[in-house]
Amino acid sequence: SLNITTTSLDDARPEIRSTVSISSDAMQIKWLQPAGLNASVITSYKISLWRLSPGDQEFRAISSNESGTGDLSVVLGGLTPFTTYAVAIAAKTTGGLGPSSANTTFRTDQGGPASPPVN
Repeated sequence: SLNITTTSLDDARPEIRSTVSISSDAMQIKWLQPAGLNASVITSYKISLWRLSPGDQEFRAISSNESGTGDLSVVLGGLTPFTTYAVAIAAKTTGGLGPSSANTTFRTDQGGPASPPVN
């Protein structure tokens, strides 16, 4: 008999664990390695980011970058204060790019004044 094992798509999806505000323009994203993929086959993670600007009806893709294999977190900087974003993570293997995690939305903090008020 022939034994064929396949990884379901859901098993190949990373899971976003948390979004932690570092400052009004930076956010740390942490995720879990896909349950169905051995760490040794993952070459990198692709992080996709979308922004919902005031007045927009839908999210606009603004960037995607890659993190190293061992990294299960990334700090996204240069964000706009008090703005809603969506992020998704996908694992890349030698066989190609796997399915993306569910999109997770977060809002950056409101920025404080650039300098103390002058009396």
